[in-house]
Amino acid sequence: SLGVAVLGTKLYAVGGTDSNNNALATAEVYDPSTNSWSFVASMSTARGYLGVAVLGTKLYAVGG
Repeated sequence: SLGVAVLGTKLYAVGGTDSNNNALATAEVYDPSTNSWSFVASMSTARGYLGVAVLGTKLYAVGG
């Protein structure tokens, strides 16, 4: 139920739902050069079952 997209050389995983089906606002990024995940700024709105897309240098989360 989360959204995933590649921006530059990093993989972003945003939103989704928890075990109680509550929407999440969290966002994480995977950096393959360090083989590690880290949290990035949360979305202002919690979103579950969302769509994610990249346009230029921006990551967009819609729906949910």
